Amino acid sequence: MTIFKLSSTVIIIIIIITVFTIFVGSTHKKEGETWPETDITFSMGHYPTSYCRMTNIILDTQEKVFKYRKVENDNSLKKTCLFTDDIWPFVNVASNITSVPACDVKFNKGHVFTMYYFFGSNYFHLHYDMMLPLYSAVHRLPQGQLKDVVFMPSVESRRLQYINWETEAFKRPAYWMEMLKVLTRPHTVMPLDSDLIQQGKTICMKVAYFGTPSIDIENIDLINSYVKFIKTRLGVAHNRVNSTLIGIISRSTRRKILNEQELLKEVSKFSAVEMVEFTGKTFKEQIECVQKYSVLVGVNGAGLTNAMFLSPGAVAVQLVPFNATVNYKTFAQILQCRGPYLEWHNRHSNLTHESRHDTYRSAPDTTVHAQEFVGLMKQALSLVNSDPHAYYKTEL
Repeated sequence: MTIFKLSSTVIIIIIIITVFTIFVGSTHKKEGETWPETDITFSMGHYPTSYCRMTNIILDTQEKVFKYRKVENDNSLKKTCLFTDDIWPFVNVASNITSVPACDVKFNKGHVFTMYYFFGSNYFHLHYDMMLPLYSAVHRLPQGQLKDVVFMPSVESRRLQYINWETEAFKRPAYWMEMLKVLTRPHTVMPLDSDLIQQGKTICMKVAYFGTPSIDIENIDLINSYVKFIKTRLGVAHNRVNSTLIGIISRSTRRKILNEQELLKEVSKFSAVEMVEFTGKTFKEQIECVQKYSVLVGVNGAGLTNAMFLSPGAVAVQLVPFNATVNYKTFAQILQCRGPYLEWHNRHSNLTHESRHDTYRSAPDTTVHAQEFVGLMKQALSLVNSDPHAYYKTEL
């Protein structure tokens, strides 16, 4: 009994000494930890053109700067990662700092990127420039690599110029933040703005990625897996379409259809049809809305982006204004990946209505040729639930 008590006492003492030694040792290690040199590499980027990977990065929010340590070559960031330091402020601290500053927050991985935001945001660019590239970078990797990640959206003061720390983009609830949180949860989102500056935190990242990676928008797997991922996260079913309802997207600013009522009247003679309005709807409401349409048709523009989320078997139809400078080919590449697709170009100069202020010919309104539109809608209905891997393009 005495031997047992003695042995227990010795064991307890050994445990206490061991714990104390570990605590003291780890504390000393933290205080004197050497700042490892930063490794800088890049791959092709979506925006900017270099997708920059940097190790051992610290964001000093009080100084509004990303700090790194590169001893041998102070210009290595500029030489390696094109345009990265044009957008985000960096300082190489190799010459005067060797130990890691106290970190208020630590992350294993960080994604620092820009959000297309000039006088407001644009639904197409949010998907094309932010959501799809980030999805490709994060969610197509093995799930085991997705731990302890921070996402840092930012807004440029001008294209390819330093970010605007005073931006109002993140100050209020907005559909673009809803979109980002759908993509990033359960990870942390820290917008680079004045609220973060006021917190005055030192944020350390073992690995940080600046910008977004290059993506192939004609990659069928990428587009379809993204669509299914977003729908799953929003709780929207991804079932084959079972209606014959046609939706015509109504636009209220530029590239408007000027004879909406005429088109409704003509199409209603052979199919159920209605106008679709996305203004004021949340991200989820927009995607829920399009599930009921067997055909969704709209002029090139932000609202037509929702055609990417149509039910399998539904047909997407893009209307292109007369001789307009618009990205209709990009829309076509994306929408062809998800299923049946048709395209109509206005070939009638007398049916286009341009603004004298439209220098780049990107905003003309259109009186859509009614009989051509009827033929287009009949063709679209014939393609509903056709082979999802058969892609169609027509120009009437």
